[in-house]
Amino acid sequence: MRPFNIDHLRSLVTIADSGSMASAGRLLHLSPAALSLHVAELERRVGGRLLLRHARGVSLNAAGRGLVDRARRILAQCQEAEEEAKAQVRERSTRWRIATLTFFVLEMLPRLANDPQPQIDPGAIDFVVTEAGSALQMLYSDDVDLAIVTQPRNVPAEDYAVMPLCRLPLAAFAPTSWGTPNPVSPVFFAQRPLICPDTSTASHEIAMRWLGRGTDQPAEFTVNFHSAILRLVEEGMGFALLPYTPKLAGGGPITVSQLEGQPSMEVYCVHRRDAPGRHLLSPLIDTVTAVGAQLTTA
Repeated sequence: MRPFNIDHLRSLVTIADSGSMASAGRLLHLSPAALSLHVAELERRVGGRLLLRHARGVSLNAAGRGLVDRARRILAQCQEAEEEAKAQVRERSTRWRIATLTFFVLEMLPRLANDPQPQIDPGAIDFVVTEAGSALQMLYSDDVDLAIVTQPRNVPAEDYAVMPLCRLPLAAFAPTSWGTPNPVSPVFFAQRPLICPDTSTASHEIAMRWLGRGTDQPAEFTVNFHSAILRLVEEGMGFALLPYTPKLAGGGPITVSQLEGQPSMEVYCVHRRDAPGRHLLSPLIDTVTAVGAQLTTA
């Protein structure tokens, strides 16, 4: 059985407060016939009378008073839920959320912070660092406005736009103590442990292809966050093949080397086509696109 209709409950509460059908109808902008139908439907559902009709108007019987008491709480909760949803919408209209890979945060935020006339306030962006699959799921759930991903597979084209953002070369990140040559060949790493994101990622697929391993062959260490991978490289646990950007130039205990053959990885920006406030999203998309273009030409 379907739950009570909220409009019907509101009609009953208004009748109780106003003391007459005519007054309630005026307050709710309903005709007497429509209001009577609301009451009749409630009485049909409970299986008995809720109102007592008399010359001075109407009053509630015991069943009616009990239902009105609960209806007031239900209507108050509905109002509270509406206000909370409106507040969230207002907050989303002044802030943006991007699900992205680590490197893009490192590239985008400093550029915005150092731009004397940025299109958008960098402090109004919330970055969620995650891998591509989770980023898309967050976008589909409307938890973020943009997803910066590799390999955007099976994206519903009728609902989401997929824009090429940049092409990044992969580089080798290895402990400085190894003396990795530049450029470096797969032979150098043949007997050395690899630290790599899991098999669902573009980095894993490209790394395995370049090393001459099978795409389903696991790395010696599997870690999905680039910052954690680089930390393990610093500790001498192994080497990594990751997308290279100027902010990941190496230094300290890590040496960054160009890969022979220069394999690269495509990065994309995905967003909902009919997102609410689409015009408000345009500056963010333009900014992300501009950063991507700078990375491609760097």
